[in-house]
Amino acid sequence: MTDILHTDTDTDTGPRAAGVSFHRPGPPGRLGRTGLVLTVVLAVVAALVAAGVVLGLASPSTADLTGRWAMTVTIHSQDPPQVVALTCDFGADHHLRCLNVPGTAPLEGNGVWNSADGGRFGFWITHHAQLDAQGRPTGSIYAEHLGRLEGGRFTTHGLTFVDMHDGSPWMGPVAVEAVADRVR
Repeated sequence: MTDILHTDTDTDTGPRAAGVSFHRPGPPGRLGRTGLVLTVVLAVVAALVAAGVVLGLASPSTADLTGRWAMTVTIHSQDPPQVVALTCDFGADHHLRCLNVPGTAPLEGNGVWNSADGGRFGFWITHHAQLDAQGRPTGSIYAEHLGRLEGGRFTTHGLTFVDMHDGSPWMGPVAVEAVADRVR
């Protein structure tokens, strides 16, 4: 059997004869992963902007998330799911920062958020996947959440992808949910 993605066939019956061109991909490198991450980030940001337009975004603060939230995230990457507690600050500038609750998994992260009418909102966040013995990140978790704000509580659902930065395939999509209560 011929691997058509890695063939050098150039005969009358090979893939090139049919007008199909293939090339050998180079070794996976930082630039390739970075480009993929940038593409994913831009796609999510574009989706959030488009969602704001489609949902009738009247102003950036129609669902006012500005402030501090005590958040519990359920990650369905194992059975039973992993549950993580975070304290998250949603800034008026639409930036988001989540800090670890002492004694829980190290998922500090930064992101962006936007909102729409009817209490709907979305956010994108990047977390450290794991830390090495010196506290340096050894991987990244890229997550998008869509949610609804009702009073002093919000709920979300979304997807996450994990890149361990070691050349292994990304894990995901992994389903996630969150519930958060306003702290201030």
